[in-house]
Amino acid sequence: MPAPAPVDPNRPLSATPALERALARVGGALSTTIAVHGLATVVMLVAAWVGWTWFADYVLRVPLAVRVGHLVIAIAVPLVALWRFVARPWARRPDRAGLAMLVERADPQLGELFVSAVELQQSPAPSGDPERIREVLAHAEERARSLELRGVLDRRPAFLRGAGAALIVALALFAATRAPEHTRIFLARFFGGNEPWPQRTHLAVSIPAAPERAKIDVGPSETAVRIARGGDLPVLVEAQGVTPDEVVLHLSGGDEIALSGAGESEFRAVLRAVQEDFTFYASGGDDPRGDRTVKVSVLEPPDLGGLAIRVVPPAYTGLPERLERDHDVRVPAGSTLAITILPHPADARGEVRLLPDDRTQELVPRPYPTTDDPNGTTVPGLGFDLVADRSLRYRFRLTDATGLENPDPGLFAVEVAEDRAPEVEVLSPGRSEFETVRTGSLRLVARATDDFGLRSLAWRATRQGESEAAAVEAELALVGAANTPEAAGAAAASGARTSLGTALLAARALVPEGVELADGEQITLVVTAADDRPSMGAEQDAKRIGKSAPVRVRIVTDEEFLRRLQDRLSRLRVQVGELEELARGKKKRVSELVASLESDAPGNAANASELAAALSGVRRVQVDAETATRELASITEGVLYAHLDEQSASLFELLDASNAAATTRDFRADAWRDLAAALRDGRAGASSGLAPQLVTLVDAARTISHTDCTTASAAAERATQVVDLTEIHAALVECAAAQESAQKHIEELLSRLVEWDDFQSVVSLARDILSRQKSLIDRTRSSAQEK
Repeated sequence: MPAPAPVDPNRPLSATPALERALARVGGALSTTIAVHGLATVVMLVAAWVGWTWFADYVLRVPLAVRVGHLVIAIAVPLVALWRFVARPWARRPDRAGLAMLVERADPQLGELFVSAVELQQSPAPSGDPERIREVLAHAEERARSLELRGVLDRRPAFLRGAGAALIVALALFAATRAPEHTRIFLARFFGGNEPWPQRTHLAVSIPAAPERAKIDVGPSETAVRIARGGDLPVLVEAQGVTPDEVVLHLSGGDEIALSGAGESEFRAVLRAVQEDFTFYASGGDDPRGDRTVKVSVLEPPDLGGLAIRVVPPAYTGLPERLERDHDVRVPAGSTLAITILPHPADARGEVRLLPDDRTQELVPRPYPTTDDPNGTTVPGLGFDLVADRSLRYRFRLTDATGLENPDPGLFAVEVAEDRAPEVEVLSPGRSEFETVRTGSLRLVARATDDFGLRSLAWRATRQGESEAAAVEAELALVGAANTPEAAGAAAASGARTSLGTALLAARALVPEGVELADGEQITLVVTAADDRPSMGAEQDAKRIGKSAPVRVRIVTDEEFLRRLQDRLSRLRVQVGELEELARGKKKRVSELVASLESDAPGNAANASELAAALSGVRRVQVDAETATRELASITEGVLYAHLDEQSASLFELLDASNAAATTRDFRADAWRDLAAALRDGRAGASSGLAPQLVTLVDAARTISHTDCTTASAAAERATQVVDLTEIHAALVECAAAQESAQKHIEELLSRLVEWDDFQSVVSLARDILSRQKSLIDRTRSSAQEK
């Protein structure tokens, strides 16, 4: 059987001319689409690569080797793109059968009509019924005449890409015409040339220094700076054109300093404490060295070789003249200062700036003392005079013959000690409220402290409701400086002077002469002190008068005084009762620790927290005992100064002599011990009566607080400081023994206070009955006189 004849794809469709024309139109449209799409893609790829090469070359200033690589890629990109997007798709265009298939895909109702018509006509000997073949061809021709080809191909993406390529070409041509010089340089460099791009950034380096800080010589390409050693060198770099993100200063020693402009065109830096010669230049953006190099030469600046301050205090201070060197000074107000400096070099000149007034004063030549001897040797110096009436600061500015200034002028201070009013403190009476009777008295002891000295010390008593003009005033005799270690130390530390004044004041002396002192009278007692500074006018002198805190003196009747005495003793008895319970509990705790140390497991008792708790308890008992002792002493002192018991005059004199010698407000346990001893020896008169019994009670309380409790506290503290169990046991045994003694004495004191409280109740009742009887008699006499 012979082989079928091959199909000729190029044979025209003569039987179906309408179909031939339709397929020709589809084929032409497909070719156009392939060409537009391919060429547009080639243009875009070429434009993208050329744009990248322009950006890289313009921004990064790439070298020749990189630009040659860019050119090779620029040649390869269009060749590869033409083959990939134009040549290969063009070679794969479909024949008439393929075009017919495209048409049938757009109109599914055609089935395979057009493909069959094409294959029947291209076949030299189509098989099948000739009549049927003619019908198919006729039917295909008929459908081809009415065929709509608009939906066969989607040509919009290709033409959009073509429009984009055309726009890119147009923009490139526009940019080239707008910047022909840049275009020319780019093309020259793109094809291997080395023509440089125009510089976009220009850095201008300058030194914004004051003339006295540095000497600057500006040349065309170099700036010479002469600056004092240790000075700060400010640098300013101004960017013209495109502002870089940072500018780098390159120093001759190899160091680099990066400067950030924070979005501004100025970059600033300060080279601190310049010590040696160096050069530097600036780079940033596409400017590699700036407009100039800066050469810095360091010179020795003028300096301060010494400072001497001769202080002449005002006469009222009584202070000697002195010479201070090289530091701040503290002087009394009104002092005269002769301030002299030793300049280096010797021919330097300058001025002093006084702060906070911010005023300047010229330095004048004067001798600089090289020794503290006023008649010693001197050398040439500079200085000025100053009267110190308030605190200030000052600094020197020196300039040498070359015009250089000292880069870091030191700041010195003059602190003026204002002449404050004296500080006055009343040492006796020890309470701010003092009660006595009309026949009573009080021992006034005052301590006054002043910066430089006291002229007078006085007391002033003012009755309630009266003005100070009607007050009673009198001088207090100055008995000398406070000679206790505490007072002497405080006075030495502050440079102050302290004096004491004392006087025994009868209650009747607190009211003006001729005025009767009445029961219920309230008097305010104030101590004043005046310093020895010369008068500066009444207003200023009044400000320099120191005043103590007021002591309020209240005059009461004998009966009221005794009732208040009874109330205070009753409260004291309750206080001692609470002390007895507290001491018993703390003694029990220490005894338990001793028993634990004597047991088989002594380690628990030696615990630091247990010992610290025991010490705290012992100290609490001591504090409460001292409080009770002070209260009882205050009661006894009030009774003696009220002069209720004429038999206690000797006892009063001894106590008053002790109070007159007081230099502090502290409780004087030794004075009460001596007073009790004098009472026992018979040196203080009779031992019977109200006051002697109270003195005996004070001595008993003193024994508890300052002997028993002090011994117990010292032993308990020693137990917390040692580590050996034997030493701890010995200390606690000593503490327990002292507590036992204190417990015994507290019980004795409490018993005597209970007896005293009963005795005072009987006395108070008797005095009340007598007082009522006296009042009844007075009223009876008054009624009889009226009748």
